[in-house]
Amino acid sequence: MLSLSSFPNEIKDIVVSMLAQDASARKDIVLVSAHFRKLVYRLIFRDFVLDGKCIAGFHDLMSSSFSAAAILPRIYNFALEVSPTWADQEWHALSSLLPLLALNSQIHSFSINCASSGVFGECPSRQTQPQLTAFPSVRVLKLQGLSFSQADDLEVLLFRFPNVTRIELRSVMCRWKTGDLSRVQLPGKFSAQFDVEDPQQHRKIVHWQLSEPVSSLKPDQIAALANIANSTVSSSLQSLGLSLHHLSVRFHLYDFQTFSPDDMLQTFDLSATPQLRKLSLGSSSHVLSLMPWVPAILYTLSKSDSSTLTTLEIVYASSRQIHLDRAFLRYLSFALSEPPFKALQTIHFVGYQDNPTDLSLQKLVKDLIKSVLWRWDEKSMLEFSFRKTICVCCM
Repeated sequence: MLSLSSFPNEIKDIVVSMLAQDASARKDIVLVSAHFRKLVYRLIFRDFVLDGKCIAGFHDLMSSSFSAAAILPRIYNFALEVSPTWADQEWHALSSLLPLLALNSQIHSFSINCASSGVFGECPSRQTQPQLTAFPSVRVLKLQGLSFSQADDLEVLLFRFPNVTRIELRSVMCRWKTGDLSRVQLPGKFSAQFDVEDPQQHRKIVHWQLSEPVSSLKPDQIAALANIANSTVSSSLQSLGLSLHHLSVRFHLYDFQTFSPDDMLQTFDLSATPQLRKLSLGSSSHVLSLMPWVPAILYTLSKSDSSTLTTLEIVYASSRQIHLDRAFLRYLSFALSEPPFKALQTIHFVGYQDNPTDLSLQKLVKDLIKSVLWRWDEKSMLEFSFRKTICVCCM
């Protein structure tokens, strides 16, 4: 008869992960062995949210050194949801917990979310910053609903996470000005992602990927970064200038008629980004024929004197009515014939469909695209990927 210790850890991990889905079974599982207990803790606390409802109880639990040593190292994604209505007792508990987290955890993603009834969260950043100690393990920082009255507040916060290379900003208000942002030279290379949802706001969320950790930023560059995140897409592209190397634009609009091609050309003028290496455009919920703005945006690159773009990715919804997309593909071929695209090496079409294993539909799509973009097909520049349709309402 085989004993438990004779099984590889990989098998144990699979068994525990399946059994631990039942919350009532977890109490029994942790009693089996120390290894099982660690696995259960990792499953429970890998994605951990600390808010006003649980902060007092979690603070009491962490008063035990055994509990802190067993639980804190299992946290991988940590979310802190604070509120301006918190009492002094809750802020005191937070100030005691954060140093424990910094010393005993290996958090990869750290989120700070301030709940507020306004459009922008009015949670004063001064309330959260004094308690924060350095978190050197964090690589991804997400801020939502925070309001910064001066550049020093944001600077203090960012430097608590010296090794962050990705900053995600959602509904962040920065109330100071740095002058003409187009004159600010940002450090290194940036990768920006705009998820556009509302045609008036021009963005839902902005991601900034830094080539170097946030500790390499200077105070004036932090101020510029914050103001860029608070501006419209068009002014952001102008401000990033030479620093922008990768750009991804995803649209989640139910009615594209509210966004005309002229709006696109004005919003996404890429002439100010002459060092662009990779560009990704499109929507997982719309067929190519409903996205004439994609090649229209590409035409804005013709205003640039340089030809640095090497990878173009086009995201779309697959359809058996692919013949209706022929006009789009011809328009695209005209745009790609412009001089700025002579360095292009890869054109990647990413199609979303309900059944990603429908090979007949995939062949239909590939054949039409290759027939229109035959020049690039002859150079083996065309690539195709098919993925399962995303529910836009859940994004």
